[in-house]
Amino acid sequence: MDHVPDTDPYPCPYDGVLDADRLALLVAGAQPHWLARSSGATDVLATLTSLAGAVRGVGGLVLALRHGRAPALASLQRRPHLPETGSDGWHTCLGGLVPDLVVDTTGLNGFHGSELDALLRGLGRDHLLLGGFCAELTLDTTLRGANDRGYECLVVTDACAFAEPAVGAHALSSVTMSGGIFGALGTTDTVVRALRPGPGSSTTSHEPTNPPEEDA
Repeated sequence: MDHVPDTDPYPCPYDGVLDADRLALLVAGAQPHWLARSSGATDVLATLTSLAGAVRGVGGLVLALRHGRAPALASLQRRPHLPETGSDGWHTCLGGLVPDLVVDTTGLNGFHGSELDALLRGLGRDHLLLGGFCAELTLDTTLRGANDRGYECLVVTDACAFAEPAVGAHALSSVTMSGGIFGALGTTDTVVRALRPGPGSSTTSHEPTNPPEEDA
């Protein structure tokens, strides 16, 4: 597969080849707590479901990030924005989008207090697509954490729902600064076109690496 067409500000991935065996979709804020606070969450969830099907269809991995704080920390004010672990707002909620893996994180940044980096590296997934809810919080911090760790990142703009769309627009704009300091921007349509096997392609689909996690 070639790079994703029409990405901004550079052709993504940087090495020009979109490799399904290195690909993972990260869905940040995959919980009622974040969906309820996001503008246009229903449409974005439908978009993410379509994107996840395309990614999984070529052997990519779909991961949901579940952000939360331990009940023992509920009285502390350092992270009042995070849902309490085990609460109704904390459980994974993505309708028909069933992730291959659910990764628990103790911060907005999906890499904070989690096994996300170890999982991605262990599975050889260093080309990341990112979408999600309250994206100016959960996705933006995860993107920066991924960039710090050397991952190639593409934010799928129509797969992002924001609590404050104006703030979200600024967050997306910051991705492209300095020639793509945090990665690149693209759309679901262009990603799916890049993933779609062409004539004679040997790309095959794979089963999820691990069974999906069930929530109560």
